[in-house]
Amino acid sequence: MSRTCKIHIQINSGTIYDAETHYGFYLMESDDTVTAPVKEYETQEYPEAASAEIYPFTTLTPFDYTCSLLAFGDLITVNSSVQAFFNSLFPIVAGTDVRQALPITIYNEWKGMKVTGYVKSNPAKGYYPTLVEAEKGAYLFDLVLYIADPRTLLPYNA
Repeated sequence: MSRTCKIHIQINSGTIYDAETHYGFYLMESDDTVTAPVKEYETQEYPEAASAEIYPFTTLTPFDYTCSLLAFGDLITVNSSVQAFFNSLFPIVAGTDVRQALPITIYNEWKGMKVTGYVKSNPAKGYYPTLVEAEKGAYLFDLVLYIADPRTLLPYNA
C-alpha cells in the first residue's frame, strides 16, 4: 500500500484499494474515534442518596464511524461513481430484491486507525460545480459505517 494517500478501502475480504486511485475518492475529514465507547452502566439511584450504586462491569458497544469523502468531476460522472461504489457494498441476493450488506474495512492512514463495519448511509453534503478550476466540480459526501464489532477498531500503521 502506498503512503501517498490517506485512506484505503477493502470490501469483504477482497483487495485493499487506494481510495484515491481506485475509486477517485479523497478523504477530507474522518472520525477521531480511537477507542470504542462502552455500554451504559447498570445503576440504581435512591431518592435519599446523592450518589448512585453502579455495577462496574460493561463491554464495548457498537458505534458509527464517519468519513467525509470528495469526488471530482461533472455531476453525472460523480453521481454514477458514488452510486456504483455504494451498490458494490450491497449485492442483491439472486431472485429477490434483498440486498446483503458486505463488511467494509477502512484503513485510515490520516488518523492511524483501521476499522471494519457496514455502510449505514452515504448522505451527500453537496455538489459544488465551481469549487475548483481544474475540474468541472466536486461532490462531497459522508460514508457512515455501523461498527457492529467495536473490537475491529485498531491502531493502523501502513
